[in-house]
Amino acid sequence: GNLGGNYRLLHIPEGINDAAMRSIRDMDSSIGEIEALIQSADILIHSIGRADVMVHRRNHAPEVASDICSRGAGEALGHYYSADGECIHTYSTNGFRLDNLAGIGKTIAVAGGKQKAAAVVSVIKANSRDVLVIDEAAARAIQLIIQAEGSQKTF
Repeated sequence: GNLGGNYRLLHIPEGINDAAMRSIRDMDSSIGEIEALIQSADILIHSIGRADVMVHRRNHAPEVASDICSRGAGEALGHYYSADGECIHTYSTNGFRLDNLAGIGKTIAVAGGKQKAAAVVSVIKANSRDVLVIDEAAARAIQLIIQAEGSQKTF
């Protein structure tokens, strides 16, 4: 494109288990190439979601879903976080997890709307190295959360 970048798509359903992922890798050599590209990418853009919304999009066992809904605030890259930034559950997202994406130079988290404010705060507390892209409604709601916590943390 005009920016000199390039991309490759990875067409694998979210939540696939590790054994199935290994089988897919064995059948399609391009998967390993794409995984290597992802792990060495210069920039990763990901979204932040509300834990209670994201848990209903995934096929979690009922007890796991209940725990996430009761303790979770935010979700990013298959990691569910409590309001204080503690990772309370990790869900496989095509075998990619935050801990195996350490080689990525810049991580950009994106979220919008005041309804995602608590989710954004929880994820940023857990992983504050992200660049955060939000809208004004989310920013104002995040500001209220930070003031209510008496926190001096800046984003």
